[in-house]
Amino acid sequence: MAAAAVVAAGLPSGRGLPWNEDYPGNAAWLPGNDITGLALMADRVLDSHFPSDGWYWRSWVDEDDRAEAILVHERLRQALQDR
Repeated sequence: MAAAAVVAAGLPSGRGLPWNEDYPGNAAWLPGNDITGLALMADRVLDSHFPSDGWYWRSWVDEDDRAEAILVHERLRQALQDR
C-alpha cells in the first residue's frame, strides 16, 4: 500500500493527498513524467492484495480505525484510477 501511495502522489490526481503534502517530493525518484503505467499496476496490486473480503479488512479491532483505513484506501484507489 505504501508503494501505491508513492505512485499516487506522483500523479496530478494525487497531488492533494495528505501524505503528499506532508512529504513534498516523495515521488521525485519515479522514472520520467509519465507514470500512468505504474498507476495502473499499483491499482491492480491493491485490488489483488486487499480484496474487500480479505484478512486486512477483517483484522481491524477498532471500528473507527477500520473506517479511517477504508477511507484512505478509497482515496488512494481513486487517485490511481483518475490518473
